[in-house]
Amino acid sequence: MSYTSRSYRFRRQKRVNYKKIAVLVTVVLFIIMLFACIRYAVIFNTLRGSDSPTLWRPESGRVQLLLVGALEEMVTCTLLSIPSGNEPVHVLSIHPQTLVNGGNQKESLASIFAQQGTEQGVRALNGLLAGELPIHQYVVYDVLAVAEILDNITEVKIELSQGFQVHHDETDYVFAPGLNRISATSLVPILAADSGMDSARFWAEKASLVEIFNQLFSMQHISYLVTNSGAISEAYSTDMTAGELARFRDSLQALQWQDFSYLTLPGR
Repeated sequence: MSYTSRSYRFRRQKRVNYKKIAVLVTVVLFIIMLFACIRYAVIFNTLRGSDSPTLWRPESGRVQLLLVGALEEMVTCTLLSIPSGNEPVHVLSIHPQTLVNGGNQKESLASIFAQQGTEQGVRALNGLLAGELPIHQYVVYDVLAVAEILDNITEVKIELSQGFQVHHDETDYVFAPGLNRISATSLVPILAADSGMDSARFWAEKASLVEIFNQLFSMQHISYLVTNSGAISEAYSTDMTAGELARFRDSLQALQWQDFSYLTLPGR
């Protein structure tokens, strides 16, 4: 007969200390949440509206910023050329159906952006402009996604220096000079109207986007921003950092009616 040694029989078995594990997990989760909150707070403070926005200008030369609105295909395409000095900002509106070099054949700019992606679309646009106005950065936004955001944060108010009229889905929409209330219903016609873009319509587009941006990144709508951050991030694509995006927003907001020249590049 064999006996287990006394030292082994009376040795106290180690038990798993679930309390310590729970405390450790809680601490790790707290640290992760703390860093996430700090990161979110930094981004929020960067992107929230400014009481005194300024038009950013490069130290030398010119910088070109592309703003594109899209449904299934591109519906607006605007290039802002900002000089270093006190010269006016040049705003070039490019018709989505403008034919550009898509490889083996000519294709519309809208088709290239939709089928080949933003980077290829930017390259095609640079080719169209023969490198004279190279695009440095871009923002492409989904019109319906932005309209949905507006629908959730209520309407915004924009000031128009000049009125205009657009036709969309067999309906005419009239926007008068002065203060206009823009809802999700009226935003889509501004951006996706059948008529070509002109200076008044561009002004309504940029003013609406700025106000929606500022409302979204405000304490009033912080709950919506936090709970819908995923859907909001999918509403646009850009190669700008958060700081550069805020600077672009400030530049659009600070741009005055008399401070820019507007040109239109016709389509096919």
